[in-house]
Amino acid sequence: MTATTWYNTEVTCPAGTAATSPATASLAIPTYQMDLIRVRIPKGHKGFTGLQIGSLGQQIIPYTSGTWIVGDDDLLEFQIVNTMQTGAWEAIMYNTGNFPHSWWITFGVEPIEPPATPALTPIANDAITA
Repeated sequence: MTATTWYNTEVTCPAGTAATSPATASLAIPTYQMDLIRVRIPKGHKGFTGLQIGSLGQQIIPYTSGTWIVGDDDLLEFQIVNTMQTGAWEAIMYNTGNFPHSWWITFGVEPIEPPATPALTPIANDAITA
């Protein structure tokens, strides 16, 4: 699947936010089939920050529960396969540094195709029996 629609947002975590009590920011978008998520970590994070992307209270990225995206001057891309189709995304963040830090997050999505309606085959009235 190739994303045809893109949503970009920036989230910021205040300085002094512990991983044990992280900040959360809504990343709500319309309901689509998620294809990929890109995370841009600007220069300056230097390992003081961590980010998780979740939906409806469940961690989605990184894939291993309880782990964090940590980096500095990085562009990361995560392919999303068979995840829930919801617009209720969120960023969970910590920042043990002395300055606020931001991430740029891009969602690549596809419209959700409605389920196919099965074709009905007409039958003659006399084919119906009681």
